[in-house]
Amino acid sequence: MFFVGIDVGGTNTRLALINEQGELVKSSRFSTLSYKDSTAFLDKLLREIVPLIKGEAPIGIGIAVPGVVDASGTVLRYAPNLNWIDIPMGKALSDRTGLPVYLENDANLAALGELGFGELKGESDGIALTIGTGIGGGVILNGSLFRGKDGMGTEIGHMGLVFGGGICGCGKKGCFEVYASANGFIRIAAEEYMNAKTTFPKSESEQKKMPEIILTNYLSRIPLAIGIVEKYSDFLAAGIGSLINIFGPVKVVLAGGLFHSGEILLPVVTGKLSQYCFRLFAEKTVIVKSNLIDKSSLLGAYLLLREKIVDQ
Repeated sequence: MFFVGIDVGGTNTRLALINEQGELVKSSRFSTLSYKDSTAFLDKLLREIVPLIKGEAPIGIGIAVPGVVDASGTVLRYAPNLNWIDIPMGKALSDRTGLPVYLENDANLAALGELGFGELKGESDGIALTIGTGIGGGVILNGSLFRGKDGMGTEIGHMGLVFGGGICGCGKKGCFEVYASANGFIRIAAEEYMNAKTTFPKSESEQKKMPEIILTNYLSRIPLAIGIVEKYSDFLAAGIGSLINIFGPVKVVLAGGLFHSGEILLPVVTGKLSQYCFRLFAEKTVIVKSNLIDKSSLLGAYLLLREKIVDQ
């Protein structure tokens, strides 16, 4: 028995053929940003699916999307960082593949993946944060994924963090992800470089390399890097602290490129938590990086399909 998992990220889209044991048998990826138009994106997605499933007979397609999904799990209602509104992605792909297709918010599926295979396995209450182009958040309460009314809950990246702050991709000001996403890290770095009258790369491709450089410089105790990391970690700790006060999780799992190469940021953020939530809560909450690297949403898509098709 095979399943198709798809993770539509704000930067890249990943696809995987997944077997019954939750193992990624085959995979591919392409740039989401190359297909801003949703119709062109779906055409490209179909072209990627065809060779992925050649010779196999998957039972369905599960898609992790960076936005709000309707209650039926077939329509992407709103993806702020892609500016897509009311895209009938499930029906479009189902009509063209003949397979059942279900959508779910990518961070919700990341939390589900962590619950089934990762750091939240065996835990009753936890939060998974995916920190990339934006910030997604999935919440596990009493051993189950919390979806909110009509599946519209836990848009954690868009909770207000800074009153009157920078404009987010969703159009609001001061969202958590404006300051604590990977893009937020780059934004803070650019400001600090400018304040220090130091040249910061102008091209997007070069800017994306800067977090790794800055984190390496932080370990070397270079003052400019220290300032950037301290400022960024304050924003991240403030957001996580608020979530801890609200949900009281056993664990908070952090996923994304900033946390893949070593654990430079984790101790810094953990050390600041008591400034932003009750000290007792901070002491009882474990902050860890995901051990699934970039597979949590894909595995969550697999578990979603099992829930919808196999385990009924």
